[in-house]
Amino acid sequence: MIVGVIMQKNGKWVYKKYNLGKVGLVFSIISLILSIICMFFCIYLENTVAIPVATEEELTGIYKFYANNASLFNLLKECATIVTSIIGASFIVELAFEPKNKNMIYTDFFEQELICNSKFYSTLAPEYRNDVLNALERIDYFNNNAIVSEMYSNIRKRLNDSISKFPNSKYYLEQCSYKVTCYDKNTHFEKRVVRTMEFKSYSKEETINNLCLGEYRSIKIDDLDAFTIESLHIDGDNIDISKIDCIDSQDDPDVLEAQAKYTTGKKYVYKESIRIKNDTSTVVVFEYISRTQKNDIHSTFRVATPCKKFSVDFSIDKNYTLIPIAFGFCDRAIQSPNSSNEKEACVLFNDWVFKDDGVVIILNKNK
Repeated sequence: MIVGVIMQKNGKWVYKKYNLGKVGLVFSIISLILSIICMFFCIYLENTVAIPVATEEELTGIYKFYANNASLFNLLKECATIVTSIIGASFIVELAFEPKNKNMIYTDFFEQELICNSKFYSTLAPEYRNDVLNALERIDYFNNNAIVSEMYSNIRKRLNDSISKFPNSKYYLEQCSYKVTCYDKNTHFEKRVVRTMEFKSYSKEETINNLCLGEYRSIKIDDLDAFTIESLHIDGDNIDISKIDCIDSQDDPDVLEAQAKYTTGKKYVYKESIRIKNDTSTVVVFEYISRTQKNDIHSTFRVATPCKKFSVDFSIDKNYTLIPIAFGFCDRAIQSPNSSNEKEACVLFNDWVFKDDGVVIILNKNK
């Protein structure tokens, strides 16, 4: 049961509600009954004693005791009257005002900004916080459609999983683009790549050490350098390529890389520290040449951290048709192979993509 009380707060009369458990309810009812009995008993004794006193008759028994302790009984009557008034008023207020104020505790919660304060939710266990989030989303965004709400929760989980793979990541990509020109060298393919990345930090400003410029896998070609760095520019400044470290990649190959039977994996890291902000992009342009065997007809371009806009422009010099395949967040990619010249293809994600999302370009030799 809920007991309502009208009280003054900050100069205004407000209605407050308090939950009464079973024990509290029983205690309140018993107190109310005893107070009423006590109050009427004192009134009865007071009126009964008044008659013999007026006629100067001698008082005996409890009447004499009452007369000798009249002040004590008056105090008891006043206390009983106050208790009866408080408890009785609470029950009356509950019956009279509760139907019109059933959401007052909810309103009061918001007026005090408790439910809007993140500190309130920090006290809840993670599973309860997730239940609150799902309930609010289901009501406010999905019209209580539990299935659509579940779909959205899975998307959010995928984002969390993507971020959790890089728990120390301090940045994301505002934009990332590949400009690739592929040449058939008879004995191998040679790809000249310009990778442009616009970095932003999650917080106001971060100092990044060992910034990863890219991670690449290939099949080793005898007597041929599989990867050559051409240049590195950061915010327009030409950077000495001696400041780039090449280290062996420790990550396991994914399904596509395993099918291609790649044997080597390299990661290229900028050794100097770099400042990244959240209000302006730090633009890094990384140019390189990769060389692969003629039977390696797949070229894969992926993001390693969340990216807001991702694009791949790919062209080949002769004798091949390009087949672009995009895989990303809800497959929102725009694939636009040039219908008059299938040696060129462009794939654009104009929306967020996450870890392992990207584009595969397949080289199909013309007959």
